[in-house]
Amino acid sequence: MIKSIKFDAALLEIPQIGLKTKVNFIAKKYISLITNILFKKKSKHPNLTKLFGDNYRYADPLGVAFLQSVFVDNSFLANYCPSPSVVVDIGANIGQFNFFCKNFLHASSVLSFEPIEESFKILSLNTKGKDIFPFAILSSSTTNLYIPNDINYMASAFKLSDSFRVEKVSGKKLDKIDKIKNLSKIDLLKIDTEGTELDVLKTCPKTLKKTKYVLIECSLDRPNSGDITDVCEFLYHANKFKIVHIGRSYLTKSGSIGAIDILFSS
Repeated sequence: MIKSIKFDAALLEIPQIGLKTKVNFIAKKYISLITNILFKKKSKHPNLTKLFGDNYRYADPLGVAFLQSVFVDNSFLANYCPSPSVVVDIGANIGQFNFFCKNFLHASSVLSFEPIEESFKILSLNTKGKDIFPFAILSSSTTNLYIPNDINYMASAFKLSDSFRVEKVSGKKLDKIDKIKNLSKIDLLKIDTEGTELDVLKTCPKTLKKTKYVLIECSLDRPNSGDITDVCEFLYHANKFKIVHIGRSYLTKSGSIGAIDILFSS
């Protein structure tokens, strides 16, 4: 509860969002929590709420709370890329970052990639099926993703527990995707792939050449294909990317920093 209240306070401090919209966001979060957790509401269909005048669907009982954290954690982007023309969202889940980009940054176009079937179905509803792609970004044509029960946004290429279910997904290199190749520039490339961020970067050297900002959830103390040092070195050699902002850190159960959000600029 304390963590939730801290997010409320942080949301209230975001100057780009009107007070009425902030209060509505917070109220709907607690209504959702009470309905879905305390009363254990169950439905075969995704829940629906309306925020920023736009419909938002979610299946997780913490869906609205998680969306709120996306707004709080990423509101700093308004200082770097307000009103971006093109955003590429890798690891889109059900479209939380897509929703944030369209309703907060007022992005003209957001291309979202999400390989998990259940998540992709809700992503399709939240984006009206526009500019979404049902595969992972990687060098191989397929891979296995391991998913905690009922927490699709934590899907990982690394098997962290024997209790995780496995889903085989298709993969493509970002540089090989026609929609990406046809873009003249990318204002923001966001990568959140639970440890495989370096693998993603290795699929898109050409794409990076036309990208201004790259936002990555970088690995520290978690299984990964390359940690924060590897990512920084790769991006610097790719197009002289440098760190311009350090964002939220994510703690492991032991209290160490498992990952941290970093914004790079070319």
